[in-house]
Amino acid sequence: QESQVSPHFGLIYSISEFTTLKGSIGTGVIAPSIAELFTETRAAGFQVIPNPGLEAENSWSAELGVSTTIGSHVLVNAAVYQERYFDFINPSLGFQDSLVIIFENVQDARIRGIETNISTGWLRNRLNASVSYVFVDPRDLQSNALLTYRPQHILTTSLTIKPGIFELGADFRSEERRVGKECRSRWSPY
Repeated sequence: QESQVSPHFGLIYSISEFTTLKGSIGTGVIAPSIAELFTETRAAGFQVIPNPGLEAENSWSAELGVSTTIGSHVLVNAAVYQERYFDFINPSLGFQDSLVIIFENVQDARIRGIETNISTGWLRNRLNASVSYVFVDPRDLQSNALLTYRPQHILTTSLTIKPGIFELGADFRSEERRVGKECRSRWSPY
């Protein structure tokens, strides 16, 4: 039997009535899922094959952010973060008589990025809108290659209207990711 302690520490400091600084640091352990270890299936034209030799991933992370209110209707958030992984579990594309996906451990990986968000509420918060942008730099530090199947740019927009007891909303998300050397973008309502 194996046990792990994964401490996380956070600090929030109010600079003023309208602005707050936030920071956190921590460690973590994530065991491979049953699906990653043992599932064999077909999905989207690919054969997914099991990898019972997967190791648990270990990580540490740090984040620093700021949140500020502009007037009485606008909230702005921004944060930078870095996560370092050892034995990171990542999908890999291969060929064994056909295209296959197998989950493998990446010995040394880093995911860092910047998150920004602007949200606003009007008409006593019956009309709300937000725009978020995330830049992600996911890297295999041994090869300096981008980690597969991880978006690098994520843009999300949201609009919500609350007439009476009902709520009507629309959300859209755009992702740009690299698959090999090819760059793919897509918009999707979700």
